[in-house]
Amino acid sequence: MPRSKFFDMALTKCSVCGADISEEATVCPKCGQPQVVKVHCADCDCTYSAQASACPQCGAPNPRRKSNSEDPFANGPSGKSRGMTAVLAILLGAFGVQFFYVGKNTAGIVFLAVTLVTCGSLGVVTSIFSIVQGIILFTKDNAYFESNYIESDKTFPI
Repeated sequence: MPRSKFFDMALTKCSVCGADISEEATVCPKCGQPQVVKVHCADCDCTYSAQASACPQCGAPNPRRKSNSEDPFANGPSGKSRGMTAVLAILLGAFGVQFFYVGKNTAGIVFLAVTLVTCGSLGVVTSIFSIVQGIILFTKDNAYFESNYIESDKTFPI
């Protein structure tokens, strides 16, 4: 592949107009046509779509694609995402919304009751707890989330 003189970037040709474009480009800047971004497999020396999670010939993982455990907003086997749970905990945690989202209704009712019955005075405590919970969820992986929040029998998944 030709290399640009000014940038250390690999170039390829547009599949429609033939213009030189970056191999990272998803759209040709000259004609506007979508481009299929390709990845080179170091293990078996083949080229495949960057959208694939692994090489179709040898099964080596795609280095450009995040694994599902790294993406906080990827839905797990339960259909719930730890990113959404974390956002709900940070924004609406005083009302226990994150617990209702993951199916821990008892914990959600406790948080909601504590906040409403005390007219919000203890809502500050539940808010601080929930903000910390949201931050912790963003730092953990999806396997931790699934085992502690979805599959666990604990009323308060902490």
